[in-house]
Amino acid sequence: MDNLTAGNPRAHRVRLYYDGTATINEGMPLCYNYLTTENWWGGSVSDGAVSATNTTAEGSQNEGKYIRVCSPVIVSTDDGTPSSGSKLITSTTSGDYSEFNDLEVGMWVVVTGTDITNGTYKVTAVTQGEDSVTAGTVTLDMDDASGTTADVAISINNYSYHAGAVAKGGWVGQTGPKVLDVYVPNGAIVPIRTDKSCVIGDGLGLGNTAYEAITGDGEAAPCATSMEVVNRSSVDGVVLAKLYETGQQISAQNARFNPVRSSATSGREYGIFVEGSKFFTGTTAAQTYLVMIEAEKPATADTTGDGYGGLLYIKGNNYAQNDTNYTFRGLNVSINNRSGGTLGNIYNTISLSLKQTSGNITNATALQIDAQDLTSGTKTTFGGLDVAMNREGTAATEEYGIRVRTRGTINTAMNTVFRIDKDATDHGFVNLFNIEIDAVDVISASGDLTFTTSDILIPVVFNTNTYYIVCTDNA
Repeated sequence: MDNLTAGNPRAHRVRLYYDGTATINEGMPLCYNYLTTENWWGGSVSDGAVSATNTTAEGSQNEGKYIRVCSPVIVSTDDGTPSSGSKLITSTTSGDYSEFNDLEVGMWVVVTGTDITNGTYKVTAVTQGEDSVTAGTVTLDMDDASGTTADVAISINNYSYHAGAVAKGGWVGQTGPKVLDVYVPNGAIVPIRTDKSCVIGDGLGLGNTAYEAITGDGEAAPCATSMEVVNRSSVDGVVLAKLYETGQQISAQNARFNPVRSSATSGREYGIFVEGSKFFTGTTAAQTYLVMIEAEKPATADTTGDGYGGLLYIKGNNYAQNDTNYTFRGLNVSINNRSGGTLGNIYNTISLSLKQTSGNITNATALQIDAQDLTSGTKTTFGGLDVAMNREGTAATEEYGIRVRTRGTINTAMNTVFRIDKDATDHGFVNLFNIEIDAVDVISASGDLTFTTSDILIPVVFNTNTYYIVCTDNA
């Protein structure tokens, strides 16, 4: 049957079981209850609900992994306190008593703590918390806690396990748990539930009860593209959208790329290209980053010995016999303000921040340049930092090649602006400055030099002794 008479033949529905207890709405997003050990076969279904279930141990191909679903959720907290002799966990962070609120009955979560047995457990009850007012609670299908001396960590992130959107009909409008027909995310255009005012081409991501606008606050990448213009910002409702998988989780094992250049031996090519022309469209107080790298080293990962860590590692080796025109760069950054553009600031920013609650640290340097020359081959220039200034436009009110400044509240004056060191066996430097003729405007001096109280002596420490550079306005 063709699509002129059969609707959208690409739209494919499967029957899944919603473990939650929320009201079921057409188009609401669902994710696989991927931590469950409850299977499917052996239970009987009545009024859309399973009356009995059995369990299948992890690793034994439990069919519940691809039949049981729940609402999308990201929860990661270590601020729950167990009640002794109880399965109840209470939120203990007064500023975030609502940290359990996105959990729902039937959802399986990862639980760790001193006074409980670590593992995956099913949520059996949730009471809503209110920040700084009322503590939230969650009840888990686990052995009773043995004490109240340690926090319990509860976590789940099922955004990578997108199951699809609820199809119209069936048990829609009732509360779960129920058997539901669900549109699988295969790129077909289907109705999904949203809380956004949509235009064609809008990206939508997973939310707890609807597909939401992408806000940039750490949610998953878009998994739906709006295909019509409709405003659902006041009351949640459906919009036609192309529905996609959220993609596999990227890990150290499966995030490797091995780009291959085309057969062309000349011209520009990119191994990985991210085009962001449609991304920087924010206006009022918009904060937009095309790529973000974020990581935390947890308190449980103390490192000893010759250990290293970094958020970005760039390594390149040249073995080719290139001519002198070829340039090999670790980073090539070009930031421009083009014709007609107006900016308040344009920076390549490198920022280091030691927070007030930071622990001890031996060395803290915002930018380190390590230039090493071990080759016996000839070279014309070797250096550590090259600042090239090309100001062909109108002169600025203030101009400089290098500026060093303090900002914020400085408890005491910082010790040194420029410091020159050498290792014990090195030869150091021959000249402090090497100024090419006419590179700096100078005034020829002659006759006797006298000093007045308006002249300035700038201290310079040389081999632990203090000397002075004389600055005089005496002609």
